[in-house]
Amino acid sequence: MHLDYVQRAYSRTCQLIGEEGTLHWSWPDGEVRLYRASTAAWRTFAVPEGWVPNQMYVNELEHFLACLAGEETPLLDLPNAARVLEIAVAALESAESNAGAKVAS
Repeated sequence: MHLDYVQRAYSRTCQLIGEEGTLHWSWPDGEVRLYRASTAAWRTFAVPEGWVPNQMYVNELEHFLACLAGEETPLLDLPNAARVLEIAVAALESAESNAGAKVAS
């Protein structure tokens, strides 16, 4: 993972590369692109019309507060949340050791 907040030209992207394809997100372009190795083709998904970037953060906070109040159930249960944390820690350790991390399934 590489984050660069000081380059002169604005850029905010994320790319995930896997065995079956590549997922590329670009904030400035307002799109997500999916490459499937099985079809050797890209598919582009634009942001929904009327989408307001800040709204996702407002929705997340409202959901969190509703969970604290007992009005909603968290969207991610504890075992899956622990798995997400395990993967993030493995990625960090991999980056620090400059080697591929192995995460148990």
